Amino acid sequence: MKKYLFLCLLVLLSGCARISDIIHNDTSKAPVSKTEEETTKKTVVCIGDNEENITLEVKGDAIQSMKQVSFLTFDEMGISISDDMDKNKIQDSINQSLQDKYKDLKGVSVTGTLMDSKVEITTTINFKEANFDELVDAGLLSKGTKGNHVVSLKKTMKAYKADGYACKVSS
Repeated sequence: MKKYLFLCLLVLLSGCARISDIIHNDTSKAPVSKTEEETTKKTVVCIGDNEENITLEVKGDAIQSMKQVSFLTFDEMGISISDDMDKNKIQDSINQSLQDKYKDLKGVSVTGTLMDSKVEITTTINFKEANFDELVDAGLLSKGTKGNHVVSLKKTMKAYKADGYACKVSS
């Protein structure tokens, strides 16, 4: 009878815990800690053929923020400027137009600066604050990003390089 009771107790206990887990101290089920690469902050600068430059602040593979400086000629913007026009009013008008277009997007700021024969447009996006679906709808992110909550550095750099940008990573 004692052997039968001992055997039942052993079967009951082995059902609660696998013996191999007790003997081998299995660490595969321990919480996974983030690698240094996943937590290291980096800056990536990509420069295009047309003086356009993009600065990305990155943590691991996730882009945290982006600053893009691009240029449009007056012709591309449909603006004709003569010497007698007030350039401050024109710049204010450009900035008001940009603000009206992007004012409802959280985490996005856009400014325009009037230069000799072109307008410098600076777009800054804080991806920690922004709504990704709204960025896609506004044309600031590709459709593949819709529904995501992270912009991948690897995918972004691959796309920029395919478009002819030269990118450099620094820490």
